[in-house]
Amino acid sequence: ITPIRNAFGRMGLPAPDFGLIPQVKPALQAIDVDDSGRLWVRATTNDTTRTVFDVWDGSTGKQLAMVTAPWRIGSAWRPLIRGDTMHTVVLNENDVPVVVRAVIRK
Repeated sequence: ITPIRNAFGRMGLPAPDFGLIPQVKPALQAIDVDDSGRLWVRATTNDTTRTVFDVWDGSTGKQLAMVTAPWRIGSAWRPLIRGDTMHTVVLNENDVPVVVRAVIRK
């Protein structure tokens, strides 16, 4: 919190009201739909090195798979999944956004 207060102070802004930040994170970070109607669900985690998806059949509700991507997708970025290919933006080791294309293997 101190670095944030200092940064706001350097910019001449009042410190944010940290009381407005929830103490508990939501269970789900995002739900995305691919071109086959499958739901790709991202749970909220503290893992900064990878992203885990639970993949569900959109019509039956049956869980199909758990897919682990070897990079962290920022919460604001949404993957585009078509067939066996995912396009998304990931954050590199310096938190710089980078576009990636990945083939999904079964």
